Amino acid sequence: MNQDKKHLLQVVGSDEMNNKLSITVSCTTLLLILSLSSSQLHAKDKSIKAEKKEYKCHVELLGGSETLYFINTRTTNLTAVANSVKGKKAAEQFSKNYRPIHNVVECVSIYEEFTSNASKLVDSRTVR
Repeated sequence: MNQDKKHLLQVVGSDEMNNKLSITVSCTTLLLILSLSSSQLHAKDKSIKAEKKEYKCHVELLGGSETLYFINTRTTNLTAVANSVKGKKAAEQFSKNYRPIHNVVECVSIYEEFTSNASKLVDSRTVR
């Protein structure tokens, strides 16, 4: 009878070990899945933030001529876009001469319409 009790204790102990092992494996697997899905969401969020946007700016060049300047940037603040354009060189309309940008009149998204009539006129004359 002692032999049967020892065997029964070994079987019960073995079942408890299997249950603990099963729970440990399940928890580890769950943590791995959660960490992978979290890192994928974080990567997707970063790619959305890193997406560049297109803008067009009505600019005045040194010497008085006006043209459009096109820019791709991650910045969404139009004031920051306008400030980043100042000082860069742009081609005069219908010319290969590049001149520094002296003043930025207005910047908008590439698909939006300018608000000022002067900017709309320059936009309508610009060949794309």
